[in-house]
Amino acid sequence: MSENSTLGLVFATLLCFGFVVGGAYLYVEDARAVNTFEQTEATVISSEADSVSDGYHVEVTYEYTVDGRTYESSNVYPGPGQTTKSEFEAEDVAEQYPEGETVTAYYSPENPSEAFLIETRNTLMPLFMIGMGGLTSFAFGAALVKRILRFAT
Repeated sequence: MSENSTLGLVFATLLCFGFVVGGAYLYVEDARAVNTFEQTEATVISSEADSVSDGYHVEVTYEYTVDGRTYESSNVYPGPGQTTKSEFEAEDVAEQYPEGETVTAYYSPENPSEAFLIETRNTLMPLFMIGMGGLTSFAFGAALVKRILRFAT
């Protein structure tokens, strides 16, 4: 039995389990934002859909005031990370938020600089990460256990 292949299995198992943890984090952060953020009025400063290397990105920059302090954000959706969409979806969102428009924004009461515009959860990617990471870490983990048991006998 090769020590390198055993280390490879350990690494692969941990890497795949990292996808499970990452997916769970994204899922929980989206849920927290949707369930706990408060509403306020915001003014759209700019709105555009751009082509990026892996699709399209919508960016809506807006300004809002909480407790007398003004904040600026460009988060369209709740949770961490950049959101890329199809060209149609990105342009549709950009058109929904024209420059100068007064819109509803949602902000964190604990940290008002955290905000978003569209109150929806992105569950597909986190659930995919959890499912695929769980299946592959189980498969690599089972192979690792089998290898260790074979070595022990």
